[in-house]
Amino acid sequence: MVQFFILKSFRALLVCVLLAVGVDGATAQMDRHYQNGTFGFALSLSGGLADYRSVTSPEGITFTSPDGMAVVNVFGEWNEAGQSLPAIVARYKSELPGADFTYEWHGRDAVVLSGYQSGDIFYTRIAMSPDHSRVAVLNMIYAPEVKRQLDPVVERLSTSLTIR
Repeated sequence: MVQFFILKSFRALLVCVLLAVGVDGATAQMDRHYQNGTFGFALSLSGGLADYRSVTSPEGITFTSPDGMAVVNVFGEWNEAGQSLPAIVARYKSELPGADFTYEWHGRDAVVLSGYQSGDIFYTRIAMSPDHSRVAVLNMIYAPEVKRQLDPVVERLSTSLTIR
């Protein structure tokens, strides 16, 4: 499983590691729709990520802004333990030490968490497959200075995330 929740001091390090393991910038520019066959999730990449660098893996895809001020990561994971969505959300919340949650929304098969951690803004959408065997997670972490630019991108990505 890919872990994404990071402290601000590690954002630059994460960008360097992602660039070192193999960048596939063409994915974000050429394909306006990302689909992960392993975990059965998809999302629309239209608008806002064209100049971001991307790295793909079997678990998902990570985008990094050219200035390193924003990282977008979407990945899937197996729900091998058969946990409920509230239990999965509790686990993710525990992995955000010192986070200040400013927004939380719970739907039938999805949850959104957002707030601040170490001075950065984070946004997380966790969606569970209909059979509860898989989870798709959209994570974004970005500097407050780019909030105005990224708010519409966050909304488009979040509302387009689906898992079958």
